Amino acid sequence: MEDKMLLAGICVAVRRNKITGRIDKFFGKNIVTNAGDQYYAEATCNSESWSVVGMRLGWDPASADVAKADTDVNSFLTGTQQLTDSGYPKTNDDDGDNVSSVDIVSWRVSYGSSAANVTSISELSLVDNITSPTKALCHAVFATAFAKTSDDTLKVFVNHQFSGT
Repeated sequence: MEDKMLLAGICVAVRRNKITGRIDKFFGKNIVTNAGDQYYAEATCNSESWSVVGMRLGWDPASADVAKADTDVNSFLTGTQQLTDSGYPKTNDDDGDNVSSVDIVSWRVSYGSSAANVTSISELSLVDNITSPTKALCHAVFATAFAKTSDDTLKVFVNHQFSGT
């Protein structure tokens, strides 16, 4: 039987209200794009031809499907571009808000109370340039759109699990 590498992706956004302490989690599925396939293949040889630098959030009222050819979110929300957190990507993520495993690559982007205050977040992309992206590692759509206000902080995790079959 042929051994194949499968790549499954989930994302989770963790919103914390700094006044009430309430924590809400929003889940979505992501697809590794064509450029993302290239990135991971090159990374196994330590020869990446481009870098993932950050995340952009979006609002897609039609909840459009994600596609392998995507290079960004469908409808960018101004002010939501953010660099990836220091120390990410990593495996065996030690952040208790995320899933953890040796075969899961986790990316995290954190938004403080003054960043990304928008009324409806429904999608994300990890991209090569947070201002004018030309490549995306992945594109995700959340199952439920959500808002973030200045009373909230937000951590967004993108996870890619590798498993041989």
